[in-house]
Amino acid sequence: NYIMSGSESPEAEGEDCNAPSEEIIQLGRFMKHQKNWRNDTKLSVKNFPVTGRGLISQRDIPMDSEIIDLPFDALISLKTISDDGEFMVILAQVTGEMRWKVQTLLTLYLFWNWHLGDKSPWKEYLRSLPLHLSHPHFCTVDELMAMPVVSERIIDSVNQSEVKEVQKYFENVSCPCCGVKFFPDLFPKRKFIEFYLICNSRTVYVPPDTVRLMLRGTRILRMISNDPNMALAPFLDLFNHSGDTKTMCSLARKGTEYFYTLKTSSSFKRGQQIFINYGPHCNMKLLIEYGFFLPGNYNEFIDVTLKDVEDLAKNLRRTHKNLHIPSNKFRYIRDHNLQDKMFFDADGFSHNLSTVLHFLFVDGNVFENHYHPVVFGQLPEEQNLTQYKGQLINLLLERYNDSLRNLQKLERLSDSGRIVKDFLKCRISFMNDCLNKMN
Repeated sequence: NYIMSGSESPEAEGEDCNAPSEEIIQLGRFMKHQKNWRNDTKLSVKNFPVTGRGLISQRDIPMDSEIIDLPFDALISLKTISDDGEFMVILAQVTGEMRWKVQTLLTLYLFWNWHLGDKSPWKEYLRSLPLHLSHPHFCTVDELMAMPVVSERIIDSVNQSEVKEVQKYFENVSCPCCGVKFFPDLFPKRKFIEFYLICNSRTVYVPPDTVRLMLRGTRILRMISNDPNMALAPFLDLFNHSGDTKTMCSLARKGTEYFYTLKTSSSFKRGQQIFINYGPHCNMKLLIEYGFFLPGNYNEFIDVTLKDVEDLAKNLRRTHKNLHIPSNKFRYIRDHNLQDKMFFDADGFSHNLSTVLHFLFVDGNVFENHYHPVVFGQLPEEQNLTQYKGQLINLLLERYNDSLRNLQKLERLSDSGRIVKDFLKCRISFMNDCLNKMN
């Protein structure tokens, strides 16, 4: 249950591996000599046919044991930013009453260090980052236009208003080391989005209360709008994802220092790739946030929006002339947040989705004072909903098939486009399986 794209098979995992790149070797030396990482679990990097680079250990890793233990100062966190005097001067120039999201600050900090080049204290880490991202954000314009089922989600994943806000606050600020304006000269929009996605896909969760304790009384805490619950973790971010394991993290003081520790629920043999679990994500979330997906994903589900249900209602009105749905039913759904958690998975339809389908297409009440017992009472018999559930899946299948056909018509696909094509095939297969279970 792990893979980086749909074109290869995880069975290839046991094949011979290539040596790590010079950039990764330098990163390991940097972590050991400058960040005082002891590497007690004897981790090293290998290149695997399916996942690309990943981590192994030179010894067996038992169940429920540590796989990595990093000094907290080896992570790029809000504390790192607070300790960087030069960057804090830049932030002070632009912040004013502005409150930043922690992810945005980490993005700006990565950006700043990228600009510093060889002068950056994190240059070894920056050089180890992938040169090309596989996220669907980097599909060509033609590819994005061909696949609305994915491109609509891309727009939501990078907060465009946040990008504009960063540009607005930095547009009149010049770099102290070269005098050039930050936006758009030093920090072009596309590059900002790249670093935003790097932060989004490579950060780890850190307990925010512990970070706040470390930063008690500092200016940086007055500059943020959300919890300081994320950090970039050099070397640790080389672990690949698997749904077959569970991962536990902790941030605790050992002697005079804080250490960030990961434990795994699984055991790994010497030389076997070690996986961690990024979270119980469906394939759409994995694709948008990490740039890959998992065939056979145990956590796969298909989100359904209220617009999808409204489109189903339009289709049904064309074939069922007597179907009448009072408009206040859709308002009632929104007012009571019934559109939240509407999805289906291998086990069936979510409670909210079943409730909404019954409320709109089966229940005949037209007076609002009768809605509450219908919506919040006992769900109806399954057979009353089967046809509507099948029609909803077919509606979504049609959209996915249209996107797939549109992509296949293009003469050439980018690397990101090929991953999306395989993702669409995987989702179509999953929805067909869901449909077959109902018949």
